[in-house]
Amino acid sequence: MSQFFINPLLFTAGLIAIAAPIIIHLLNRRRFKKVDWAAMDFLLEAQRLNKRRVKLEELILLILRCLALILIGLFLARPSLNVDLKGVLKAEQTERVIVLDDSLSMGSGGKEDVPIERLSNVLEKGINAILNNNDQDLITIVRTTDPNRFNPNAVALNEDSISNLLNGFKEIKASDQRGDLISALNHVNDSFDSKEVNFNKVVYLMTDLRLTDWESINSTDRGRGVPDLIKEISEKSAGFYIVDLGPGNESNLSIESVKPLDKAIVNAVPSDFEVNVRNYSNSTVSDIEVNFSAKGSLPLKKIITNIDPGALASVQFTYTFNE
Repeated sequence: MSQFFINPLLFTAGLIAIAAPIIIHLLNRRRFKKVDWAAMDFLLEAQRLNKRRVKLEELILLILRCLALILIGLFLARPSLNVDLKGVLKAEQTERVIVLDDSLSMGSGGKEDVPIERLSNVLEKGINAILNNNDQDLITIVRTTDPNRFNPNAVALNEDSISNLLNGFKEIKASDQRGDLISALNHVNDSFDSKEVNFNKVVYLMTDLRLTDWESINSTDRGRGVPDLIKEISEKSAGFYIVDLGPGNESNLSIESVKPLDKAIVNAVPSDFEVNVRNYSNSTVSDIEVNFSAKGSLPLKKIITNIDPGALASVQFTYTFNE
């Protein structure tokens, strides 16, 4: 009931209150007792003639009292007008379509604030919540780095599929490829045109909300961008939700170059390297940890104290190649 009313408890109390006029009506009918009295015969005969009219008036009065309480209850319960009645009346089964951003930027952030890791936790909690509420739902996932393929595609929630999904969520990693959010949304949008669809669809976009994704426009698709596609999908679906996984204060840093400082790199002889890091964000970034590793060796670590916006900082490493 909570999906229809903002205050469902008040609505329930209103329904109970409707019983009050009915009880009053029944008590009033029982209050009178029949007494045999010859002088009242004329009045009783008149009452019999008007009995139908009186009953009708009483019934109308009872209905009006109940309607008044219903209106008061609805006013207090505040019905939600944005309920998808089409979904409620047509189908109980819902397909949950998850557009999953697994691009390189999802791996950025601090040690404890990586979007891709929070994505796994959110997915796990969300799937368990859906399973507890409705075991008839279907799950579909499309990744922005592989936008033309649904995997899984409309898989029913059961013990086997839930186990596979949860294990897959734990293995989600940020790809080294660039995500194509527009293509992924286009693929989801096209899925609504399938004649085989006979159930509701709810779409979830889980991303770090990169500015470049929202500003880009698909020149081959009538110049539509991400906001246009989201609006179109929202009109077709039973709901469209955007889950912001981006870190609160993200630093946009880039390694511009790694240069050897020696003229030649000789085996078993220490060599010096210079790593240049540029700050593309709008604020100063402090305590930047830079790791240097080769051929899977343990990384060498150094800290850059701070880098001003747009500035370039350098740090040097000494590494010995033994092969």
